[in-house]
Amino acid sequence: MHVSEYGTRRTIHANELGSWEQYRFITSPHLNPYLLAGAATTANTRLANGVPNTAGSELCDVYPIVVLSEECYGDVLLRGEESFDVSMIPAGQKTKDDPLGQRGYIGASTYFAAVRLNEGQMAVVEVAASSLQ
Repeated sequence: MHVSEYGTRRTIHANELGSWEQYRFITSPHLNPYLLAGAATTANTRLANGVPNTAGSELCDVYPIVVLSEECYGDVLLRGEESFDVSMIPAGQKTKDDPLGQRGYIGASTYFAAVRLNEGQMAVVEVAASSLQ
């Protein structure tokens, strides 16, 4: 579905770049590029404005693209107060580790399960480019 066909005519995520047919392109800080990992070709050394790529090298940067279908994986939805074990030490509470009570801490533990349902509907595509800008 194209962005113009969304019900609100807006992207569905703040990091969405756009869409093409049934694919949506969403950036993530967890998908870092493999800098200078691509092939060395003189065609990839400079951008249109003459600025060199990632370190002025002839090597391309490689960007991973994760492709998933709606039915390729599943996960467990946890609900209720008993699904989390939350611990908290509020700021202002004096302890032997923080005698002035200047820091507060919060932590949680929970159970999570995920399963691959159809590996034929998931892939990682690696694309070489001199820059995404």
